[in-house]
Amino acid sequence: DCDRAFSSAAVLMHHSKEVHGKERIHGCRVCRKAFKRATHLKEHMLTHQAGPSLSSQKPRVFKCDSCEKAFAKPSQLERHSRIHTGERPFHCTLCDKAFNQKSALQVHLKKHTGERPYRCDYCVMGFTQKSNMKLHMKRAHSFVGTLQAATVVQEQDGDELRTLHLEEVVPEAAGEWQTLTNVF
Repeated sequence: DCDRAFSSAAVLMHHSKEVHGKERIHGCRVCRKAFKRATHLKEHMLTHQAGPSLSSQKPRVFKCDSCEKAFAKPSQLERHSRIHTGERPFHCTLCDKAFNQKSALQVHLKKHTGERPYRCDYCVMGFTQKSNMKLHMKRAHSFVGTLQAATVVQEQDGDELRTLHLEEVVPEAAGEWQTLTNVF
């Protein structure tokens, strides 16, 4: 349930036990995400294959009454419907804010705790969201690509440039929560 990546299996295991209280011993060799069960890793590995994703292949039979969107799962439709109804069932216990998605509340809570788990490798900046860290690295450090690997590139004059590949930044849905607030 965590997007953090680690340099070794030992560090990953330590993090999993300390932070998540679980042993996730089945690690993806592509992105280093780890799973408790081998079957979950096998399903995850399909996300790295070319072609349409599994979720895009599922029939979208749950249709929204307010717009043209349709979903493969009723839970997805329920979450989407909150955009139209304005329902915000996830309330912060530390202030008066409420959110339409649990993940938005979890991001918001980091503002109260000061937690910034996503760190830029090239400066002291920390971020509450991975997407904001990627956007920062793209804007401040001119990096593009995927976060999977850091490489060293030899320039013509012999200087080495370290490049970090960043995934394409996907803007978050409008109205769910503000991104990049007080980042720069």
